[in-house]
Amino acid sequence: MLHILISSPFSCNIDLLFNYFKKNDSLVAVQDGVIIALKNSIFFKKTIQLNNLYVLNKDLEDRGLSSFLSPNFCLINYDYFVRMTISYSKSISW
Repeated sequence: MLHILISSPFSCNIDLLFNYFKKNDSLVAVQDGVIIALKNSIFFKKTIQLNNLYVLNKDLEDRGLSSFLSPNFCLINYDYFVRMTISYSKSISW
């Protein structure tokens, strides 16, 4: 499953996302969801336990947060994001 985090992790049920996340799932942080991808955030300990973590480069840049990116997240562009949405049969937006 592809998990798309659109909202700030402070304004959604982030614990539910972590509970639903399975071994072969992927998480893409977009819009205000990019906050989850910051190194040393309160979410860092939980995200390091997950695989396949991505963040939309443009949204991170637009918020001036590029220099704070956690090494656990891979930067992606819009084209790659679209390819990911096509490659997963199921997705959920948070």
